[in-house]
Formats: sequence, structure tokens, C-alpha cells
Amino acid sequence: MKKILFIFSISTFFLSTSIGIAQSGVVNKMIEPFFGFGWDIDNSSTAQSLPNDRFGETLINGDFNGDGFPDLAIGAPNRDIFAADVGLVIVLYGNQLGLTNVNSSIITTSTQIEADSEFFGKSLASGDFNNDGYDDLAIGAPGKHFTNPISMVEFENTGAIYIHYGSASGVTATGQFIDADENDELTSDRQEFAEFGHALTSGDYDGDGFDDLVVSAPGQSILVDQPFGDPETNAGIIFIYYGGQINSANMGLNSEIRDTLFQSSPNVQGTSESNDLFGYSLATGDFNNNGFDDLAIGVPFEGIEPIPVAGLVQVFYGNNLGLINDDQIYQQDDMIGAATEAGDLFGLALAVGDINGDSIDDLLIGAPLEDIANITDAGVAHYLPGTSIGLDPANSVTFSQETPGIFGVAETDDRFGLSLLATDLNADGFDEVIVGVPFEENNGVDSGFIHTIPGLNTGLDFAESSFIAGENANDNFGHSFATSENYVGPSLIISMPGSESFDNDLDSGAIIESFYLNPDIIHKDGFDFNFSKDL
Repeated sequence: MKKILFIFSISTFFLSTSIGIAQSGVVNKMIEPFFGFGWDIDNSSTAQSLPNDRFGETLINGDFNGDGFPDLAIGAPNRDIFAADVGLVIVLYGNQLGLTNVNSSIITTSTQIEADSEFFGKSLASGDFNNDGYDDLAIGAPGKHFTNPISMVEFENTGAIYIHYGSASGVTATGQFIDADENDELTSDRQEFAEFGHALTSGDYDGDGFDDLVVSAPGQSILVDQPFGDPETNAGIIFIYYGGQINSANMGLNSEIRDTLFQSSPNVQGTSESNDLFGYSLATGDFNNNGFDDLAIGVPFEGIEPIPVAGLVQVFYGNNLGLINDDQIYQQDDMIGAATEAGDLFGLALAVGDINGDSIDDLLIGAPLEDIANITDAGVAHYLPGTSIGLDPANSVTFSQETPGIFGVAETDDRFGLSLLATDLNADGFDEVIVGVPFEENNGVDSGFIHTIPGLNTGLDFAESSFIAGENANDNFGHSFATSENYVGPSLIISMPGSESFDNDLDSGAIIESFYLNPDIIHKDGFDFNFSKDL
């Protein structure tokens, strides 16, 4: 099998003939990769790449086989399987050297494949829903259709998810099917174009030791003025499935035991309105350090009167009853150095990490269509620190490619902040902020770019930021991220779903695992560095 190989040193680099990465130079904090390894469908599994697979569109980590090494699930939601855009997920298992294709898993939908697009793998989440020590994999198929078995009427894009439980041999081949229906009744929450499964996240919101799963349906219509009035179309809703259900598969999730939340729910701030798309993005973290996970929900198409499509983020704080009765709304006016404006899509991207090293999760929010002066859709991101009483807008930070210390300049349609991640790449106890700019034109149209900004006790260290540039036009380098680790330190996984395969399949997609050195390990006496991969 072919391998895509990247070799880095601190001051020099070598480029693959098919995919390359450029570096910014020496960085004192060692936040630049010294080695990289690339994967596409051809070298990650027994499948062969096809045009428009979009391999790497979505990524999620999890230890699915319980061996202590992070594994990686990779979505290719546009994969054709007997029909267009059915979708595919490939799982690579980790070992002490990083990811490997040994015994990699190929996952497709577990029920009948539809004639049209399912987009299986459009969203991914991992969590231990049955608390057996193996992470489980949730896969969204928001394009899944539903056909009424009595009338034979087909409803498009109702959506579904599949739960593939982890085991000593990895994820199970057959997944548990869940859709918006609660108990298999035809009069149910299934709605055409609701796209149940558009976004997924997991966490222990009620503190019972079992991970729970949140599923969004941003296209769901909500009847606010019951029983009269017209429904608010594309208002959006989330479904919360609680782990540890005795009468469910593997004592995991049960489709009949769930909560729903939307902006017109009792005791929830706001009102469900047409085209809000509540739940378009999701993220989980403990923002008040009380031991219960909290849920951040992006509502990027929300209008803030009289400003249309400005966006907001709504955070529900966890407690022993789950995600109820405690929510807070944040908008761009709340962020230092920012203002609520039309079309910014504040909340389109979310990420969670401990940036300032105080052991309390912080929230990152992308507003990728923010205009900077007369530069249209340049994009910005926001850092919102957590505290013992929740997120703290008074100490937030707004940053972009115009921020001193961040390489480059804001340009039209860059969409800085379209993807975000927080992870500790230099093992100093502070998470770095990784910002994707997948439509940057550094090496051709939409070649893509990422920025790495170190964290420190006061927030973000822009002076020590660095970058990696995508090499080829249309790669969309930096579209999504994940993390892993190996015996010399952490690694960052970067997707480029628009890349071309070796055999010239356009938009087939690829990912890169970039390795970073952990100085606490490599400086130990007796350390023997011999990094090689034999796949």
C-alpha cells in the first residue's frame, strides 16, 4: 500500500510529491511538527478511493478497543455505495507509534441503503455509553429517508444515527439504529428535512458515570403557538439520550429514554423561530468545574433583532437532572473587541479545552463570515474562559489573521475560524488553539491553512503562534481536526477532504497525522528515539 510521508525537522522540511506542508520556522515552544504521516482511503483500508468521497470531512477520537491508545474514526460522507453520497466511515486503531491500518474497520449503514444521499458519517461522536471501558462510536446520517410502511410515502432527510459499541477488537460491525421517532410509532417526531444527526456530541451531563449522547436536528419545525399558528420551519431541536439504560443494547442508549430541548421549551431562554437552525453545532465541556458536563449549542443563523443571521451560542449547564433549567445565551456583543453584525454566523464552529491551565474548560467560538473592515467573510474566533461560576465574557478574547503575532492578513472568503480545536501539543499543561482556514489561498485556491496559538495562564500567546499551509489548490487543508498520541508525544490530525488521490480522484480526501515532541519524554535519560512505521 502507498504511504504519504512527511518528514520535518525544527528548521527544515521535506515535501511529499502529492501533499505537502510548509512551516513558519523555529518556534521556541516546540509547537511545530517534526514528522507527518498521511492517510487516504487507499492506504487506510481495503477500500479504494473514488471521486468526491470527501474522506476526512469529519474526524473523532476514541479508544474503541480499550488498549490505552487513541483511535480515529474518519467520515467520508459523500462516498458512493450502490447509490450517490451514501457515506462511509473508516476507523484506524492507534498504537505506540500512532495510527495504523492494521485491522482497520470499514463501517457502512446498518439498514437498507437508500436510493439517494444518506451522508452517513457527516457527523461523529465518541463516548462510553455503557461504561464498559471501551469508547463507543456514534455516526450521523442526516440525509437518511423514512418511508411510511403503510402509505409508502417517502419523507426525505429525516435523518438517523447509528451506535457502534466498542469492544476488545474495536467497534462492532453492526450499529444500533436510532432516529427521531421515540417508540416506532408512525405519528412521531420524524420530520422531512429535519436532518436528525446533523451534529453530535457526548458527555456525562447528569454525573452518573455513563456518557450521554446529544443529537441535533437543526431543520426541525417547532409549533410555538400551540395549538394554533404555523410551525416555525428550520427552528431546530436537540435530543439527549442518556447512557446506562438496562433495557438497551449493551446497557447503553435507549431511543425511548430521552429529553428534547429547543428555544421554546419551558424554562429555556429565547424563542424558536424559522431558520434559526438551533443545534447546527455542538460541543461539550465542564465550564463551571462542578463535575457535570455542560453543553454548548451553536445557533449561527439566529437573528438578533434587528440584525439577521448574526448567530448566538446557548450553553446548558449540567446537573444531576441532566441538561435542564439552567441555560445562558452568549452573542458577539458579549465578546471583548467584537460586535453583533448581520451574516457573521457566530457559533458556526465550537471547540472546548483548557487554554489557561486552570483545570476549568474554556470555549472557543468561530464566526467565520465576520467581515473585517471592508474584507468580506474574513472570519474571526473568540476565546471564552471558564470559571467556577461558568463562562466569563468579560475576559474573552477576539482574534483573527489581523491580530499581531498571527501570521498573514485577513482576506476575502478566508473564513478564519471555520474549524477549531484545543489540545496540548507541547505538554506544558496549557492547551493550544488550532484554527482552520480551509479556504485560504496560500498555495492555490482553497488550499487551506491552520494556525497554532499556544495557551498560557493569561489566555492566548499570539507572539508564539505558528502556522502550517496546505500545499495544493482545493485541498481545504484544515477543514477538521482530531488528536492522537504516541510514545514521543502528541499528534495533531488535520483533514483535507478536497485533496486529490494518487490515481487522480478529485475530492477523494486525505488526512495528515503530524507528530509533536514531548520534551518531558525526549529529554529523559536513556531515551532512544527510533521513529519508524512499518505498515
